[in-house]
Amino acid sequence: PSDTDAKATQVGLYLQDQVEIGALMLTAGARYDFARTTIDDNIGGARSSISDQALTGRFGALYRFDNGVAPYASVATSFEPVTTAPASGEANFDPSEGLQFEAGVKWADPAGRFMLTASAFQIVQTNVITYDATWTPVQTGEIETWGVELEARAQLTDALAVIGSYSFIDQEVTATDTASALGKMPARVPSHQASVWAKYAFDAGVDVGGGLRYVGESWGDAANSFKVGDVLLVDASIGYDLGKLSPDLAGARVQVNATNLFDEDYTASCASLYACFAGSGRAVKATLSYAW
Repeated sequence: PSDTDAKATQVGLYLQDQVEIGALMLTAGARYDFARTTIDDNIGGARSSISDQALTGRFGALYRFDNGVAPYASVATSFEPVTTAPASGEANFDPSEGLQFEAGVKWADPAGRFMLTASAFQIVQTNVITYDATWTPVQTGEIETWGVELEARAQLTDALAVIGSYSFIDQEVTATDTASALGKMPARVPSHQASVWAKYAFDAGVDVGGGLRYVGESWGDAANSFKVGDVLLVDASIGYDLGKLSPDLAGARVQVNATNLFDEDYTASCASLYACFAGSGRAVKATLSYAW
């Protein structure tokens, strides 16, 4: 029914400043974006384009107490051009915009071996693309998001480091042309996600790592009529400092990372009963890096 090519070009100019006043740290930034989206309708043979520009910014404050506790708060706005082609095939969708509030607290011990972070946030996203009963994209959506994130980092010994994290997300569609989706949670968004990763470094220059990633259940359609099951995945890595072989190779490192190590077969998410997406299978990546 449609065949389009979309090209997005975006240029941003930004300015940021960070100020420390005793134990108080302030960060402020502003960004101005120029964006242009061009859509070629390969069936109708027409080309259309739309230009957008916007000013976004962010501001944050953090206070560091002597005991290592550091509460913080921030507010930020966002701007993202939409490359989805409407039913007409012409580029006329407005950019999607967002407003985020976040507050949290961080703690680190004086030696820097342990660090804890807890945060809560709220995001309102407007001009969201939704799809009607005929799977036609319309720009009538608004989504509110509330969430909590927890993270812990620990250098348990000189050789063993551990990282753990957990996040909870609750979303609600607050504006849409699809009556069955109003007040529901968008599809493809897991409410719970967690991970843990451990890495051990041997004296010989070899380090090995392994971890678990948990992705919780998500709704499979906009009406929240069925759920996609959760999954637990295993990742691993092994690396070697080539400087252990020769002083001439100091700074060189080789590493192999594997995600979904046991090639678990699972459904990552569904947008509807007839639009589900297979989870990524095992992926192995080797890298060679040099630092100086």
